[in-house]
Amino acid sequence: MSSFTDRMKNLVNGGRNRDAYKPVQLEEAAESRISLSTRERYTDNTEPNADLDAEASAGLLTRESDAVMEDVTEEKIGWGREEKKRGLRCCGLNLRNPYTVIGLVAFFAFVFSVYKLLAWAFYEPPAPPKGLENLPEFSTSLGCQSSSYFYNDTHTLTIDAPIHPERFDHGIDLRGGALGTITLTSASTDSSNVRYEITLRSNDKDLVQKSLIKMPTLDSDGRMFESQSTITTARIPKGSKDTCLRYDVKMFIPPSLKKLHLGSHTHTHVKFDENAKIKLETLVVTLYTNDVGNIVQASRSVKADKLNIQMTRGWLIGDVAIVNEADLMTQRGDAVLHVDVYPESPKDKENPEVVTLDTTTGAGRTNVVVHKNKGTKRPIDATHISSRNGPMEFTYKDYGLDGLIAVESKELENIGMERLVAGEQDGEQWNYYVGGKDGKDRVRVNTRGWVGLFF
Repeated sequence: MSSFTDRMKNLVNGGRNRDAYKPVQLEEAAESRISLSTRERYTDNTEPNADLDAEASAGLLTRESDAVMEDVTEEKIGWGREEKKRGLRCCGLNLRNPYTVIGLVAFFAFVFSVYKLLAWAFYEPPAPPKGLENLPEFSTSLGCQSSSYFYNDTHTLTIDAPIHPERFDHGIDLRGGALGTITLTSASTDSSNVRYEITLRSNDKDLVQKSLIKMPTLDSDGRMFESQSTITTARIPKGSKDTCLRYDVKMFIPPSLKKLHLGSHTHTHVKFDENAKIKLETLVVTLYTNDVGNIVQASRSVKADKLNIQMTRGWLIGDVAIVNEADLMTQRGDAVLHVDVYPESPKDKENPEVVTLDTTTGAGRTNVVVHKNKGTKRPIDATHISSRNGPMEFTYKDYGLDGLIAVESKELENIGMERLVAGEQDGEQWNYYVGGKDGKDRVRVNTRGWVGLFF
């Protein structure tokens, strides 16, 4: 092997004596190939001046040695490609094969389709919202039931209020800061007065005594200006968060009463006793406050030729009997209307009278189901209006509607309705019908929101 001095001279002469060197033989190339991959080249166990020898010999490689280096590089690249090819395999499958990929895609698509089919077959949709999910519990949700201080130190006051001797009407008005319940039930058949059972209670001994109960009385000559009862309770001072004041009123309605007006300017729960037998000419129930917890719970046991129930916020629920007319109104607010309507049997079965149902609602949800009476079917004239575009749903399936329908809405969902072309009749424009076009039933719907009509 040439000395270090000779190699330096050759480097200075620019390789002019290059031909004097022997070409690298295959054996030497093999040795150089092995030396490139041996571990000693990259360890710290090198001889002194090894780096200098390597740099000095860098320019002394022949063309043949350069070719060998290229072969080594190509072989290394080939090894890397083989490693990559071996890496595209999974679970014994060659993922570079297009048929394998297509098969896997088809398999996963099949599994997904089976999953969707099973999910559809066993899926149980949630019950559609009806607006009663947050309904407060009658009476109990008001609280203050365990308060121990009573008005006039009496748990229950019993007072008889005479009705008007000529008009046979009566009214009650509740005002103040208390909250409470009113229950309508029937009096004995021989009673001529409205009997009250009143409980006023509070956890503040002085506050409850500030209440005032006023009942109508007859003049000395037996006359009366008006038959009006008033219960006025004290206002709860501001900042008294733990103070409560509550009333519970039970009214016994005599058979001779024809007109009753129940009005409340307090947070109130009104209930028609299910076991009552009350028959009136006119019944008006009005809740004036904006309390979201107000409740009117109707029952078929209380009947009136003209029924009018109005509230702004809260819940109007239960069963409503229609003798002749029923007007249910929540238009000033977002009260929920959720009732089942039952027309009473006609007085004249040969010529059944028309029943009128009007609903005027606001932003709250409306659900009305109209049922058929057990006797002769009565024609119905219904008008449903939403003044604040709350969702409305009306179901007449059990009633068996037969007649014309006029719908004006932003969005309509219906079952059983047939389109009517050029449907002007009786001075009104009708665009749908159910049953027959010559039927006597009439339904009008007007809203700028959603409405569902199901027949």
